[in-house]
Amino acid sequence: MKTNYRFFADGVPVMLSTSYEPLAITGGTPIEQPEAGPLTGVIPRMDSIERVITRLSETVTARAPRPYEGDALDIPAGTPVLAVERTYYATDETAVETADIIVSADRYTLVYHVPIPLRDSVVE
Repeated sequence: MKTNYRFFADGVPVMLSTSYEPLAITGGTPIEQPEAGPLTGVIPRMDSIERVITRLSETVTARAPRPYEGDALDIPAGTPVLAVERTYYATDETAVETADIIVSADRYTLVYHVPIPLRDSVVE
């Protein structure tokens, strides 16, 4: 299932997202249409069909916007965008959703917090 989104803040376009979910997983379920069901958000939707998401992965690149992206985000010519590919994985490592996200690089700061697993004490 492919779904296209354009997000706004105070009437200004701020993000584009194209989401892909395998119909082999969602087809025939109440969440087959991402925006038509009672649940929103990838994690609660997948929980509802017993696909427990255990991790996500993001790849971030900076690049020039494609013409339609610049127009859709209403950004000045020459303004770079951040392209984020985000994939959610279920317990069995199946990718249950991938999204291609585009934001104007002059409007966003990406911040990541990565937990460090507990481990036995380090001996010097």
